[in-house]
Order: sequence, then C-alpha cells, then structure tokens
Amino acid sequence: MSKAQDYMSRLIGQVPSNVATSRALSTSEATALAICLQADAQDYHYSAVLTFGQALQSLQNGATTWPTINCYYSVFFSLRALLARQGGAVFYLGTKPLYVTSTPGSCPTKCAGQTHKAVLDEFSKRNQSHLLLSQEIDATNPLEWLTERREEVNYRRPRFPEPILDKWFVRTMGNGLRKALPAYIN
Repeated sequence: MSKAQDYMSRLIGQVPSNVATSRALSTSEATALAICLQADAQDYHYSAVLTFGQALQSLQNGATTWPTINCYYSVFFSLRALLARQGGAVFYLGTKPLYVTSTPGSCPTKCAGQTHKAVLDEFSKRNQSHLLLSQEIDATNPLEWLTERREEVNYRRPRFPEPILDKWFVRTMGNGLRKALPAYIN
C-alpha cells in the first residue's frame, strides 16, 4: 500500500465518497501528505525503471508480449511518480478512486474508472502539454495507444505470438535496440 493511500485512509476513514469530497486538507495534513507522496514517488520511480529494464531484457531475448506489458506498466508507474512529485495522489475510499493534491484547502475529487484509468486521466488532465503526451501514435493519444496494446496482448489474444514480433516492435528490433533507444531519446 502506498504511503499516501495509508495516510488518506487513516485521515478520512471509511466515509462515503460524497462526504470525503467536501473534506478540505489543513496545512499540517497537506504537509504530511506531501511527505508521503515524495516517498511514494521514489517507490513508483523505482518500479518504473525496473519494469522498463525487464522490458528491454525481454526484447533482447526476442519476446514482445511481456515487453509490451512491461512498457505499459513502466509508463503507468512513471505517471504515478510524476503526479506524486507534483503533489497529487490517486487513492481509494472503499472501491471508489479519488484524487487529491497536497495543498492546504484541497478536497478530494472523484475519478472515473479504476487505478489505471484514474492515473492516466488525472495525469493527462493536469499535464496537457507534457512531453509524454506531445506526439500521437497512429493518430491516437499515446496513453490510449499504449493501453490498447497492453489490453490486446493481455486480454484479446489466445496465446503469445513469439517468436513472431508484434508489429509495434518490428521497426525497433529491425534497427536494433541499442540504436533505437538513443535515437528515440534524441
């Protein structure tokens, strides 16, 4: 459990989400939440880097299914880390996701969907001009494109296609991973 989730659960308790959305954070509560979020950001960042490394390792071994899933999770953890660094958290009251910022007077707001959709939507809403959102892929929002790829390999396929490369990795692997990564970064 994240530190922000634990803190907000203890702070608000098990009240209905409509009551929680009228609960404003005091200065000391916002400060405590900010401290929790900075620790969470480090944990999310670690998970993002580790998951991306696993994707690269699997790609080197000729797999594309798990690297697709790993890349999705690496982005998901990165977005959670960025939100946390900005002082924002997606947390749950029961089964309902809420978003709150670590600023005095901030009230939780309701989120749509579950954790993944909530994080991607909140990041997109609060960071519309962020570099990660700056280029469409196949005329699609990059987060929606990546979510679609993950759902395709996770839910719609009866089996993994390996050793056949997924089409979204053909060019990358054709150029070689060691060349593709620096080219993309530049």
